[in-house]
Amino acid sequence: FQPLDLDYDKNQSIDSILARAQAEKKLQPNGPATKRDWIRRLYNDLLGVPPTYEEMIVLESQPIENYEKWVDQILD
Repeated sequence: FQPLDLDYDKNQSIDSILARAQAEKKLQPNGPATKRDWIRRLYNDLLGVPPTYEEMIVLESQPIENYEKWVDQILD
């Protein structure tokens, strides 16, 4: 392994480092994820597969505040 050749202040947060890199490349961050995106990411992160159509319909009908319950349901 070799250390990365990064020019940054070790006291900076990762967000500020990424924001500077994006600004240098004239990139804009994406907007907030939709509920559908959250559900798909959650399934892919926890199970490695996307949700079925039926699972997506059930979770989309619930408020996003139930996110922790979604995790428990998926892990069960």
